[in-house]
Amino acid sequence: MSATNQSRDEHKQLHRLEKIMYKCADELEKKKEIPISDLIRITTVIYEFVEGIHHKREENAYFTSIVNKDPSLKAETEKFTAEHQFGRNAAGQLSLHLIEWADGGKGGEKNRESLVRHLRTYAGYITPHLKQEDVFLNKVENSVIPKEEDAKMYEEFKSDSATNKHEELMIKQLDHLETRPWYID
Repeated sequence: MSATNQSRDEHKQLHRLEKIMYKCADELEKKKEIPISDLIRITTVIYEFVEGIHHKREENAYFTSIVNKDPSLKAETEKFTAEHQFGRNAAGQLSLHLIEWADGGKGGEKNRESLVRHLRTYAGYITPHLKQEDVFLNKVENSVIPKEEDAKMYEEFKSDSATNKHEELMIKQLDHLETRPWYID
């Protein structure tokens, strides 16, 4: 396994999150009730898996290694990091409206509409961003980062057992969300 393939595997989990978020937004828009606990799970996956694990690995290890090997790729990695910041901002807005919603539904329908909008904003950012990153991964794989270094970086990722256990827990959260009645219908 390699850090590049690890990133691709994490992208598959993000696509699952995207589907969940779109379905959740659709159901909220139809005035169906989504348990607050499920909405909290979605934001937890965003903050703890997407930001806390996936983007952290990319920004702090993978992109840094690439730029160290080929400084001409710095602008491209900075673009991805800026897109990550867009995602953080969208997640922050989603969390803000979720807190208001959980606080007794303050804002009523307006708050529901805000939740729908921010779920879709975040979900809508996922596929275009990941497509560009996947093209980038294909471009740099083996040509910029030697296979041995890519494998070593992966081993470093996997040596952090607490992060790996947390990653497994976040994937179980996605599994759980995919079994919810509002998602299955």
